[in-house]
Amino acid sequence: MASFNTTGIRFFNFSGNSAISAFARVTVDTNGNVQCAGPTANDIGFLDLDVGPASATGSGNVPAAVRLKNCPGSRKGIADTAITAWGYVYKSTTGYVTGANGTAAFSANAVTIGFAAAISGAPVAATGLGSVFEIIPGDGFPTG
Repeated sequence: MASFNTTGIRFFNFSGNSAISAFARVTVDTNGNVQCAGPTANDIGFLDLDVGPASATGSGNVPAAVRLKNCPGSRKGIADTAITAWGYVYKSTTGYVTGANGTAAFSANAVTIGFAAAISGAPVAATGLGSVFEIIPGDGFPTG
């Protein structure tokens, strides 16, 4: 019988030797291990807690909690640059998210992953590289 998940958080193995920070975009490799997602990767969601390195545990595998990208509610992401509040956000360098003013290779074919949320009246959602901010998800918004 197949299993299914109703919580929106699923655990995967992590077997890397470098830690991954919470709120990084992630994908799974062909062995089912979670890893940081690059700008063109088919990501599955955002890491919910810091993980790794696997070598520190001696087991070779560490459980990694992932907030699946199709689960309800908003999520947190890590910015690669300052991001304007309420603008579209896109996949960026490995594990990060960017705004239209960021460093990602932006093109007419770019597809958003959501909106950068901010507190009422705030002009910026993320102040710079490494800032953790709220994302209101939504794949496939048109960009222009």
